Amino acid sequence: MTKYFSMIERSKPDAWRVEVLPPYLAEIQQLNDPLEEPPYLLAEKPTSLLVFRDDVRISVAMGRIEEEEFNEDWATGFSDKKATLRRADFLFSGSLIYSCSYVSVDGGRCDLPLLSSGKLTVPKRFNRAMQIFHQARETGCSYSNYIVGSRATIVDEEWPV
Repeated sequence: MTKYFSMIERSKPDAWRVEVLPPYLAEIQQLNDPLEEPPYLLAEKPTSLLVFRDDVRISVAMGRIEEEEFNEDWATGFSDKKATLRRADFLFSGSLIYSCSYVSVDGGRCDLPLLSSGKLTVPKRFNRAMQIFHQARETGCSYSNYIVGSRATIVDEEWPV
């Protein structure tokens, strides 16, 4: 895994192809009793897939919602208070090798790493990966401004753990 995440960390944003995922890749969940008619289904899927052009076996599925309303102060201190906890799934040849949470802040304008509670720290490698993915999606927003606005401290800690 060290080699996998080192390749991501050293990559440039333009080395990633961003694709919007089609609905048929959704995870379908039935929310009512299977015998009830009609079935009430919930389709959850990542919103995008980032594919590493230098090695297409490496990809990251991002956007599946874990928590619709994320209310930690560091995430709600932007002009739009809406923050959402989301999931990033790191894949190798389509197989899940690591999964982690991140936060979509300012009404979805920027995705930031999930900061550690209390200390507001983020491992350097996690921060770098999120910065690359942000820039690859060409959102027009400054990732650095959002990191500063979150009051995050970037630390030299092992990631992923």
